[in-house]
Amino acid sequence: MGYCELSLRMPTDYTDDQLSERIGNELGIRAFSFQIDHKSLDARKKRDIHWLIRICVSSPEISGTPPDTFVPLTIDYHKRKKKVLVVGSGPAGFFSAFVLQKAGFDTTLIERGSDVDKRHDGIQTFEKTGIFDPQSNYAFGEGGA
Repeated sequence: MGYCELSLRMPTDYTDDQLSERIGNELGIRAFSFQIDHKSLDARKKRDIHWLIRICVSSPEISGTPPDTFVPLTIDYHKRKKKVLVVGSGPAGFFSAFVLQKAGFDTTLIERGSDVDKRHDGIQTFEKTGIFDPQSNYAFGEGGA
């Protein structure tokens, strides 16, 4: 059984039969099964709105092997004596602290900026008046780097 991935552009009102026929025509095969891997609506041009579809196709009429399966990240826990300080509670900071805790480190996460409501007010004030608050701006937390 062969495998391939195919990217197709389809009209917004396509049917399953039309999709199947298009796959067969693109690959020049008749016997196959398929699964939609990803589907997104491309509406960048109002006169040309369409689906972009990535399809996984299996068939005895094609060659190719499926890609390697996803291997999840495993983190072995070992209680450790060392303490770790993670500075910054953005996505990277949270993820780093999470991984370090899963690995057994005593982890502390700190953030320099104000709480999210005060930071939001500081950003709104800056955008409206130009007055900059060094503790409540885009560089901290949700504003991010």
